[in-house]
Amino acid sequence: MTDETYTVELTPDHKDFSIGYNMGVDALGEIQKQVETKAADHEPLVLMGMLTVLMECAYRACVEEEDVDELVEIGKLLAKESMKESHSIH
Repeated sequence: MTDETYTVELTPDHKDFSIGYNMGVDALGEIQKQVETKAADHEPLVLMGMLTVLMECAYRACVEEEDVDELVEIGKLLAKESMKESHSIH
């Protein structure tokens, strides 16, 4: 990894974004299996564990802590927009 700063245009169909999104969908499928088989009791705690690992990775991958904050904010905005489009948030 270099210390070089650069900007990436993010679109929902960006190759790297799509790879990560699909990996997240796969992970959620695995979480659902664990909950359905009663291997896990509390889905929110399982999600917290997964988020912790993702955040650790983000802190290692980003040059500045503020970059992680920006990633999280963009992720939240994209998730909320997706939920609105599917009419899940009113």
